[in-house]
Formats: sequence, structure tokens, C-alpha cells
Amino acid sequence: MRTKAFLAAAALALPGLAALGGPAAADPVSLTLTYRCQFPLLGAQPVKVTIASDVPAAVDVGAALPPIVVDADAVVGAASVQGLHEVGATTLEGTASAAVTVAAPQGDVKIKAPNAIARTDLPASGDTTVRAHGQTPSIRFTKAGTATIGLGDLVLTLTPRLADGTLTGLDTFESECVQDPGQDATLATVRIGGGTPQHHDYDVKGTAAVKAAGGALPVTGAAAADLDAAGNFTAALTLASAKGTVKLLGFLPVDASVTPVPQGPATGTLKDGTLTGKASVLTRFTAFTLFGLPVGGGDTCQTAAPSDVALSSQGAFDPAAGGRVTGTFELAALTGCGALTGLLGSSVSGPGNTLDVQLTRRADG
Repeated sequence: MRTKAFLAAAALALPGLAALGGPAAADPVSLTLTYRCQFPLLGAQPVKVTIASDVPAAVDVGAALPPIVVDADAVVGAASVQGLHEVGATTLEGTASAAVTVAAPQGDVKIKAPNAIARTDLPASGDTTVRAHGQTPSIRFTKAGTATIGLGDLVLTLTPRLADGTLTGLDTFESECVQDPGQDATLATVRIGGGTPQHHDYDVKGTAAVKAAGGALPVTGAAAADLDAAGNFTAALTLASAKGTVKLLGFLPVDASVTPVPQGPATGTLKDGTLTGKASVLTRFTAFTLFGLPVGGGDTCQTAAPSDVALSSQGAFDPAAGGRVTGTFELAALTGCGALTGLLGSSVSGPGNTLDVQLTRRADG
């Protein structure tokens, strides 16, 4: 009987252990788990824990989550109260600590969530309410993506006391509690980097490989990106002119001066650290020269249609730092390049072209 009393009191003191998250604006979550707790004399005993908490749906990258103050009320049944009286106890107090793992893009964060079980006067008979009070430590997320909050094993430290405040024959004892297998111990998931809209400025540097030309052009510029709370982004692109060499008739080296002209912002999504999107770019060829002599180009020389560039990140894309982005695109036929338009177009136009750039967040962006 006495052990059942302590089990009930311990289990009902636990709901406050899992209140992890951010500011007050949060979503209510709940979770019920069963444990096996080791107790003196009786060995492993079942404990059912119900967790109730508020956890934010989203937080910003780099934002510190302040400690969350937790108050949890629980009812100790009449049979448990009677069991406590059998060892002379008139009050019950103690602590409960849960192992919590926050699986985040920056790596798993393992913390302890301690709660104090307030000294509770036990009534002569009937139910009584036990309150657990505590707070979680602060957590700072440094990479965008999704964090999963999961509960692990528990440690209970319980002290029943006599009327004069001295200990009962059980003294203070510690009980280790292990989760029953086959349970989903996930309390909540939190989107990182989607709490509030963000703006970041990036330097862009890399290459664009043109299959028909048999070479690559340097790509440099800037991107001014806005990321909303749902993970959608728009990025205004500014791309610099570049020079490269293409092969006319498959062997003649023609120097090309190229100006990429973005047709509006790049758009897409950033979900769980993966960036996907698209950009539309018109390509102008301001000059073609062969052995220093002009053979085409000019203000009207450009692809007949913009290229739709399919974008995707390689590895986790962190909006607070940047990341590597690759893409594929097709260059349309050329127009307005002079008498050799068709010939020049055959040296650059076609599918199978690739983009590989690094976006690096500016210190002031």
C-alpha cells in the first residue's frame, strides 16, 4: 500500500517536466507515457505519466528560449493517501527530474528538467492535490530546420514526513524510472527559422557551366532574401557581367561578354534545412570576339526567352549563414546578335547547363 502511494504521488507530480519551448505565445500539447520505476522492496512498478505543456510552433534562428516556469496540479487518490498515513506521514515533498532530448539541426541537445514537488498536507482521508513547480533551462537554436522534443527516463526523489517534520521510516529515497518500450515519446516539434519574417543579404559566388560551349562562366552578385513564417522565400538577385570562352564550330575560341538579367526575384521554400526554388534569368551577350575582332553581340543580343533555373541546396541551408545552392537550366536560341546569330547561338544554346554557387551571408545582412 505504501509503495502505491508513493508511485501515485510521483506520477502525478510529473506533468510539469516537459514544458519546453519559447515565449508565451505557444500551442498546447499533451502526451501520456508509461514507465517502470524501481522502488524499495517491490522492485519495478508501473507509473503512468500525463504531460501537458505549451510549446511554440516556431522560433527564430539564434533566438534564446527563456526558461519556462511550470506549475502542474495533480490529484493523489484516497487509497494513496491512506498508504502514506500507514507509515505515519502527514506531508509529502520531493523532486522529479526528466531526461529531455531536443533533436535539432545543430545536433542533439540533452537537458534535465527538474521540478520541485511542493510540501503537501495530507488530509485525513480522501483525495488531495499535489503541485509540482519548476522551469526548463534556456535553449538556443543556431540552425534552421525542425527540432523534435522527446522525453526520456525519469528520476524521482521522494520524502514523506511525520507531523513534527521528521522523516518516516522510508527516509528520502530515489527511484529510477524507465519508459516502457514501443511508445512515441515525442512531445512536440518546433520549426526553427519560421517564427517571424527574416531578411538576409548574401554574397553570391560560383560558376555556370554551359554544355554547348564546353566551358564555364563565373557567377558573382548578391541576393537580398526575405523568409516568411511559413518558410517561403523571395530573393532579389543582382548578378554581375562576366567573360568566358565558347567554341565556335567546335574549335574556334570566341570570347563572350555575358550579362545575366534576373526576371524578378527568385522564389521557393526552406523546409527542414532544405532550400528549393526557381529563378528566371534572361542572358544577354554584349560582345563576341574572335582573335580580338568583333563577330557579334550587342545590346539586342540575348536568348529568345529567359531560362528557368531550378534551384536546390546541397546540404543544410542555414539562413543565418548561407549555404551551397545548385541548379539546372536551358539556354534558348539567340536573337539579335548580327549576321552570325545562328552560328553563335549553336555554341551556347541548349539544355544540360548547371549552376553551382555559394551564398554567404553578409556581416551587416
